[in-house]
Amino acid sequence: MIFEISHYSNYQFDSPVFLEPQTLRFKPKTNHLQKLVSFDLDIQPQPVNLSEQIDLEGTQSHFCWFEGLHSQLIVSSHCKMEVPHFNPYDFVVYPDEFTQLGFKYPENIYSIISPNLEPISSTPQLKLFTQEIIQSSSGQTIKFVSELVQRIYQLFKKTRRHSGKPHPPEQTIKEKKGSCRDLTVLAMAICRNVGIASRFVSGYLYVPSARGHELHAWFEVYIPGGGWKGFDSMIGLAVQNNHIAVVTTANPDHSVPITGSIRGSAKSKLTTKVQVKKLRR
Repeated sequence: MIFEISHYSNYQFDSPVFLEPQTLRFKPKTNHLQKLVSFDLDIQPQPVNLSEQIDLEGTQSHFCWFEGLHSQLIVSSHCKMEVPHFNPYDFVVYPDEFTQLGFKYPENIYSIISPNLEPISSTPQLKLFTQEIIQSSSGQTIKFVSELVQRIYQLFKKTRRHSGKPHPPEQTIKEKKGSCRDLTVLAMAICRNVGIASRFVSGYLYVPSARGHELHAWFEVYIPGGGWKGFDSMIGLAVQNNHIAVVTTANPDHSVPITGSIRGSAKSKLTTKVQVKKLRR
């Protein structure tokens, strides 16, 4: 399938400010699951310079800096992505010890993957919820993760929040509701608590019936023999070819599309718009 994605962000300031250097994360990844066909990035005001980089976790980003005072910062990206059909469960867990919870990553892997195992939250309510899934899945690794996202999908109310950090898992599980990033961080916390490495993914989800789209979040777990595998708590399923990944990170704070600061005392207002279209070949 070919998807056409447009992402527009506009920061408006009530008085002119000096824009400090900004990091932009809009360019989707290219790998065996998704291929970047074309990508255009427009920035207003025009930066003095713009450099493309790959960060410590493999995310492609752009770094730019400016001169003078400005009343707004507009970033528009437009891309086309080719995504093949694939079976998310087409792999074999190897060695066999990783098929059941309670496994330990070998030292040569742990030294690399340890940031994705850092605890996020552990409360009695979280532990009880986790234990119920362990029992119903018989402690089988893949079945545990699959049942985890299914339960979150079935039991939690879906909400929308266009800005702000993900809520802590203890808040999400208490309120039984959350945005995609809230439910993602909840699932990540539970996976890490049982020893499964997990990371946050920010990108786009194509929904044929949606009137409009927005930035989406899901998570990936690292399974020896399978590598990083995506799961989406908002839909209760493994990630398939309607997800387009832009950022993968152990820390959700590192997934924000635009990070930087301003010099001045102005108040800002952010307006965003995302469109995801499926194109005919």
